[in-house]
Amino acid sequence: MTPRLGRRAGGLRLAVLVSVLALAAGAGVAQIDPPETAPRPQTRPEAPETGADAPQTPSLQFGAPAAPQEADETEAAEPADQPEPDAAPVASAPSGSATPPDTAPAAKQTSDTEAQPDAEDPAADVAGQEAPAPNAVPASDGNPAEESETADADASAPEPPAGPPHYEDLAETEAEFAACTAVLDRLGATWREEPAVTDPADRDCGIARPVVVSEVAPGIALTPEATLRCDTALALADWVADVLRPAAARLPDRGHLTELRQGSAYVCRGRNGDTTQRASEHSFGNAIDIMALGFSEGDPLVIEPRERTGSLEESVQKAAQASACLYFTTVLGPGSNAAHDDHLHLDIKARNGGFRLCQ
Repeated sequence: MTPRLGRRAGGLRLAVLVSVLALAAGAGVAQIDPPETAPRPQTRPEAPETGADAPQTPSLQFGAPAAPQEADETEAAEPADQPEPDAAPVASAPSGSATPPDTAPAAKQTSDTEAQPDAEDPAADVAGQEAPAPNAVPASDGNPAEESETADADASAPEPPAGPPHYEDLAETEAEFAACTAVLDRLGATWREEPAVTDPADRDCGIARPVVVSEVAPGIALTPEATLRCDTALALADWVADVLRPAAARLPDRGHLTELRQGSAYVCRGRNGDTTQRASEHSFGNAIDIMALGFSEGDPLVIEPRERTGSLEESVQKAAQASACLYFTTVLGPGSNAAHDDHLHLDIKARNGGFRLCQ
């Protein structure tokens, strides 16, 4: 054979070989899965029949429908169009689905339990279903009405007061009480100690160690007798001895001072007798109200507005009201407000920095 004919025969054999390989390659492509870009059905396929007569679709056949991927679908013993009574419809997955039959029902059951917290146990409603998963929300075993009443009772119950009653905070020590009563004796006051006084309606009202004073100085009565803290009685006795007795002696035709007429000493009440206001210092034995001064001769000096009368009575009353602030931390009287036009309110309320209120 000539070289020219040999080259032509070799080219023919090569062409035949390429054709055979091309045909084999085409047959192989027909047997593999479609590319990922192959269009999927846009509508959900009808659930396939189950059982022996159901057609078996090869999983690698070109154009086979893809298995649904929704997580809440589970296998069921009955077809999807024949649910058990009172059971939520459960769609069946194709036989080729990779979803394990034992795990999906638990997830579905949990969802049903959470959506219907008041329903009975779903295991009793759906045949073949498992009990709720461990993370299911159980229904409350308690009585909601009773629990609500208990919560309301706890919310409305008043909180117990903190700390001791206020009157106990003001209680003197043994040494302080002994020193106070010793000065009362030196000034000539007539007094006696009484048991602690309290008020059942208000835990803060009271006097831990009260003294009942009948005379603030020799010959000067306190009428009616007054129940006070010892410090209040001592301030009153000092004021009378240092200022009030000498000032009252300036009044002509009245003789000497014999009486302090008081209108209120210890009494548990709000300020100005108003129960809606804060507790008055009277509630702790810290205050006394003086209504008038009595004399051995002549008329008493009644506390009242005496603005610009120009009388000696006005001078004595103003001297008494102004000087009282040397002994008491609060002095209210005529000119302060209408509630104090008929008496002098005197108290020993402690304030920051030793502040005194004198009006």
